[in-house]
Amino acid sequence: PINQKLQAVLITSSAAVFALEKLMIEKDLLILAIGQKTADKVKKLCYKNIFIANNSAASLLNLALEKLSKSSGLILYLSGEIITLDLAQKLEEQKFSAQRIVVYKTTPNKKLSTTAIDEIKNGNICEVWIYSKNSLKIFYKLAKQHNLLECLNGIKILCLTKEIADLASEMNFL
Repeated sequence: PINQKLQAVLITSSAAVFALEKLMIEKDLLILAIGQKTADKVKKLCYKNIFIANNSAASLLNLALEKLSKSSGLILYLSGEIITLDLAQKLEEQKFSAQRIVVYKTTPNKKLSTTAIDEIKNGNICEVWIYSKNSLKIFYKLAKQHNLLECLNGIKILCLTKEIADLASEMNFL
């Protein structure tokens, strides 16, 4: 349990939702979720006071700045080990009381499946969906490792944010 008065919890991934119960967060506390998928997972745990951002850390930060008060208690930011934007740090810069708690760690795949390699080589894949810069870097590394970069020339990489799309462009993805 957290020993300070809490104002809200920010969650940037559905992978972090389990920590709400582990930290014994009260069911009526304000929860700001990065998107609908994360909010749905929070609702399944019977949390009632949920606001949903627009699927990016920047939109979640804007939602927090709009909904939260600088004097109403601690804001917890539940995250994975690898993040794009440190919301707790950004809120602290704006004079909020905020704390980041790393509640999960991701482990990148070491290789692509044989099926994925075959489908890419045979031209059966037309799009790849990427949700984070880290995922894009891992995908690029695996594609390079399996000599698939040339096969990916005509495949669209669909990115969750402009920042990810910019990085994909730098990697010469379409």
